[in-house]
Amino acid sequence: MSDQLIVVLGAIGLIVVVLAVTAIRWGRSRSVRALLHGIGLALIIGALWIVGFLDLVLAWVRATVRWVRQTPFDTVRLVGACIGGAGLLVLIIGSAMSPVSRAEARQRREKLRAAQTASSPAPVPGPANPGVGTSVEPAAKSATATATPPSDSDDAEIEEILRRRGIK
Repeated sequence: MSDQLIVVLGAIGLIVVVLAVTAIRWGRSRSVRALLHGIGLALIIGALWIVGFLDLVLAWVRATVRWVRQTPFDTVRLVGACIGGAGLLVLIIGSAMSPVSRAEARQRREKLRAAQTASSPAPVPGPANPGVGTSVEPAAKSATATATPPSDSDDAEIEEILRRRGIK
């Protein structure tokens, strides 16, 4: 079988698989987003075939098969395969986990803030003569320069606390 025929059949096969998965995803959700993703991926595969990139992919696959056949499978490669398998397993497990929702993230931030305020020591009064060797203004200016506008009620509350303490 010639390389060009393998590439054409591979491209057609990939396009059919992508369109089948797209049809299944669209059938389940009726989402235009899923439909556009699938059509876009199928068009990209077609473009890669037209440009000739899939010929390079075929050459890479053949070189990989040749390398696997000619390279002995010793202890070093076994360790590498085990590490790669563990990485793949961790990737699959991480992908299967549900992402953190906004509400959960907000609750975690609030717990972290509460723990930080509970564990932070009480403010220590400054030196008796604050004008000698210390400067409070640069710290206040840098805090003001890096502060961002509040995005929700939590940020507004924090900004009010900073204002009361003279930081902002």
